[in-house]
Amino acid sequence: MSRRKNPRGLGSCNVTRRAFLKGICASSVSGLISTAFPQVSRGQPKEVEVAFIQPRSGPMVPIAEGPVICAHIAVDEINSGGGIRSLGGAKLKLLEYDNEGKAEVGASMVERAARSNAVAIVGSMQSGVVLVQTLMAERNRIPNIVDVAIADDITARDLRYVFQTCPSAEQMILSDLNFIRSLHDSKTGKKVKTLGVMYEDTAYGQSVFNGIKKNHEKYGLELIGSIGYNWKSPDLTGPITRLKAANPDFIYQVGYIPDTILTIQTIASLKLAMLGIHCGANGSQEKFYEACKPLGEYVFYSDWWSPEVIPQAPKDRGQMIIEAYRNRSKGEVVPGEGIKTLSAFYVLKQALEMAASYDRDKLRDALERVYVTGAHGSALPYPIKFDAKHKVEGAFSVVGQWVKHKKATIFPKEVASAQYVFPQPSWKERGL
Repeated sequence: MSRRKNPRGLGSCNVTRRAFLKGICASSVSGLISTAFPQVSRGQPKEVEVAFIQPRSGPMVPIAEGPVICAHIAVDEINSGGGIRSLGGAKLKLLEYDNEGKAEVGASMVERAARSNAVAIVGSMQSGVVLVQTLMAERNRIPNIVDVAIADDITARDLRYVFQTCPSAEQMILSDLNFIRSLHDSKTGKKVKTLGVMYEDTAYGQSVFNGIKKNHEKYGLELIGSIGYNWKSPDLTGPITRLKAANPDFIYQVGYIPDTILTIQTIASLKLAMLGIHCGANGSQEKFYEACKPLGEYVFYSDWWSPEVIPQAPKDRGQMIIEAYRNRSKGEVVPGEGIKTLSAFYVLKQALEMAASYDRDKLRDALERVYVTGAHGSALPYPIKFDAKHKVEGAFSVVGQWVKHKKATIFPKEVASAQYVFPQPSWKERGL
């Protein structure tokens, strides 16, 4: 049952199955859906309003910058490529909301979006905030495409209007544990046997740690130290001293940018001996590396794409995105979080084409049927198709490493652009 009629008293726009199939046969990166859709009748809105919720103030702003820029890149690409053709070329219009990185503010932003003409919500980061936002979206029956947050509980609650386009925490962890298991030094035969974990103690870090705790034995790893901490803490000497006493072969840290920087700085100052360290998704951020180099050299990280490998995309798609981001960000490298957001908008685009309607319930139904690849605009390394819980089937993260001031994708082999460095040189060997 629809929540409301089309905005501003508009009529519907019907598309036959034959016309639809004909319309999607030809695609390009910018257009993505061909021209066989009927025109919207006179008087219908020329725009499709989309609520975009991210932290635009507060400590999460540096991480949110990537998704914000990439949202605008995606919307501009879609609009310049003909808009939503099944709605007569209607253009996407962003309604931007600031959740301040706070769950209660995020909930109120969802309520504002639900009262607007927005057909859907895209957002947001911070799993603890998103867990609350998505409950409010469900209550208001407005589709919420979760682009960045990865907590498993987001889709574990069987919410009908919530769709998670990025890998879940467990999907990411399975990729990372598989990578850690594969590490070996060809000269000495050294491999990782023991694992220590540091995790920030909100829903994000806890979800990742729970995935490690649940799955580490399947990958032949022994968990010998696990320490939760407050990501806003100004001093991590205590937790890292305890981790040093456990003496794991390898450290896995999951947090946000400020605490990830502080973790590396403290580990270096305490001279922890280790074969390697993985700093989760935020270890991939250029802001992290620039703040702590040369300490960031050889750090492993999770990432969400490999520019060289975007299934079914035009060959230069990755470089196009890199250049578009560089032009809008004063020369910065596009972060993986931004790629997740860009891809989420192409999921929304395909669903709108299929729904051929401004109706939220019809859009929700269409989201359940999408199949989005690089041919449709996504830059993720897997096709986006939702399972019964609205999690992406077969989603995975990639692993990269900082080497000589540059990011390199190193795992899985199918998308790798470089060979990893392992074990990492000791602090003494690095002159640190």
